Amino acid sequence: MLNLIQIHLRTHRFFLLAWLTPFTLFFASMPSAYSNSYTNAESLAKVREQMSNSFGLVVIYGKIPEPFNYATWTIWETTSWGFILAAIMGLLLGSSVSRGLEESGQAELLQSNGLSAGELRRAALTVTILTSVLWGVQAERIFSILQDQAREPGYSLLRNCPTSHQYDHTCSGE
Repeated sequence: MLNLIQIHLRTHRFFLLAWLTPFTLFFASMPSAYSNSYTNAESLAKVREQMSNSFGLVVIYGKIPEPFNYATWTIWETTSWGFILAAIMGLLLGSSVSRGLEESGQAELLQSNGLSAGELRRAALTVTILTSVLWGVQAERIFSILQDQAREPGYSLLRNCPTSHQYDHTCSGE
């Protein structure tokens, strides 16, 4: 069965790269996109007020996090999208791995070599679960970095300097 799992992973490596790479880049780029769009505390406060008054956003994404900063905003909004996109990826991968062997005729070849239909299904399920775990680990890494940044009082993703110095250009990172 291990050989079959390796075959599945090898034959679907471009599929996995095509899904996991954009996921990772999307989630990693969100804080800088927010900080570039809303450059000062007033615009961020205005966005928070508008979001809290929108019942639809609260229903889709959940309760608005406190304290509301770029990191918590990213976690709040992208978690929902991550779940949806990961579910779609899992369905596509699972159906491709399980039904793809049957449609291509490879299932009959593997069964003629002694593998049972149950082993084929277990291998497909293992690949799907393994990929889901990989996605969860990547998302957890990104979100844990953002949560650490959100916990620091006065932290800003604008210039990686304290909020008190981000607009007067006295941050040592500039």
